[in-house]
Amino acid sequence: MAKKLSGSSQPGKLIRASAESVWNKPLTERQKATLEGVRKRQKRADAAVIDYSDIPALTDK
Repeated sequence: MAKKLSGSSQPGKLIRASAESVWNKPLTERQKATLEGVRKRQKRADAAVIDYSDIPALTDK
């Protein structure tokens, strides 16, 4: 008797898209909110608070 495949293991349909169609598509509200969150986190993070003391000095080798 052949083993019956479950519905969750069925392969999805492949979709072809050009790079232009992906890059020219407007952002969704969710994507905009995500990017805004990233922008705010990056703005809050100051490079001066990064501790570089454990990095060895550069040499002329």
